[in-house]
Amino acid sequence: MVKRGDGTTGRERSLILAMRLARRLTATIAAGWIGMLLATTNLALGGEYRFHAGSRTIARASAEEPVEDPSVHPLAEPTELQFGEFGDDPCWSDAGCFDPYERDYWMELDYLLWWRKGIGLPPMVTTSSQGTAFTDAGVLGLPPTTLLYGNSDVGDTSRPGGRFSMGAWCDPCRIWSVGGRFAFLGSSDSHFQLSSADTTTLGRPFLNVTDNQVIQQDALVVAFPGVRTGTVIVDTTSEVIAGDAYLRRLISDNGRLRVELQYGYQFSRIAESLTVRSETNALDLAAELRVFDQFQTRNEFHGATLGLAYTVDDAWWSCRALVKVGLGNMHQSARLSGEQIIDDGVNAPVVSDTGLLVQSTNRGLFSRNTFAAVPELNLTGVFHLTPSIDLSLGYTYIYWNQVLQPGNTIDPSLAVNLAVPPIVQRPARVLEDGGYWVHGLNLGVVWRY
Repeated sequence: MVKRGDGTTGRERSLILAMRLARRLTATIAAGWIGMLLATTNLALGGEYRFHAGSRTIARASAEEPVEDPSVHPLAEPTELQFGEFGDDPCWSDAGCFDPYERDYWMELDYLLWWRKGIGLPPMVTTSSQGTAFTDAGVLGLPPTTLLYGNSDVGDTSRPGGRFSMGAWCDPCRIWSVGGRFAFLGSSDSHFQLSSADTTTLGRPFLNVTDNQVIQQDALVVAFPGVRTGTVIVDTTSEVIAGDAYLRRLISDNGRLRVELQYGYQFSRIAESLTVRSETNALDLAAELRVFDQFQTRNEFHGATLGLAYTVDDAWWSCRALVKVGLGNMHQSARLSGEQIIDDGVNAPVVSDTGLLVQSTNRGLFSRNTFAAVPELNLTGVFHLTPSIDLSLGYTYIYWNQVLQPGNTIDPSLAVNLAVPPIVQRPARVLEDGGYWVHGLNLGVVWRY
């Protein structure tokens, strides 16, 4: 254990510094509340009391002088002041300004730790117990078959991200303000891989609706003891970005609670993908078989926003809340692609542009527009560290009611049709949207200048 010149270890010095910081923060908060209490007491007994935090007057009370009603904003009283005229007008006085502690501009940087709705997967990979016949290997619904992967949501774990905000006051009285935000959530990826070295029997299940046959569960056998060896890989990705620009107008201010109307423009994009690959060395076919399916979705929202912003100011601390909703157009698109390669090692590989779940009946790029609503809730606690710097901790919840995800573009019955030409067009083109959400914690720093 290494000791410093004063006889303390590095760990002990860190503990001492942490205790000093905790005491300082406690004293700061206590001083704010004591100041408010003294102001109220002094008002009851007579006299005047002021409590300051830096350049900011936190509390002021006087029994000898009349105190203006803080619930009445100077602009609400009859005056010759006109919007846009901000010279030496009354609103720039001590009693008129909402908060002289504020600067004209601000920037905020938040670290995000958010969760999102996962990608729903159908049954993807199966296995069968030893002794199962080759024709029954990996087939759902049979007693020897076990589901190894799928039929669940993936990619719904927490991921880090960032959000940058900036804004400015448009007038000295803090009536109008303008601002903007941009946020991104780190890519949420999931990866599943299993080979015949781990499990001797592997299958990719589907519902076989081949023409003129009984509809039944089936499976593409990727690995089977003594007949086939192979690997199955399933990958998903999910990316979310969002931004908005807004204008705010003061509608109520009683000196402690400030309420503003917010309206503006909002943009967001949710892009996800699902990729399934299988590679098989098939002795029964005397060839290598590689099958690839990919499902990609993209959702772009553009719309107008309307909401309310609340600020409660209490000495060294402030609480903020933002409730708003975006209404506009959601552009949804899906790209489905597949590939199948058969290589016997002698002739040129046979390549087709269909996989297992992506066939000619559902392959391609599809898009559509739909009306969507995007409500949002933000709750934030702010500590005024210095006259120019704040620290914040908050929570955000955003919901989209119309989002297309990769799992919802797969034919629900996992159909594959082997007939040429098919009588029943399966797998069918499926575009089923639904609700999508992100939520989590925000840790930020605000610079006001």
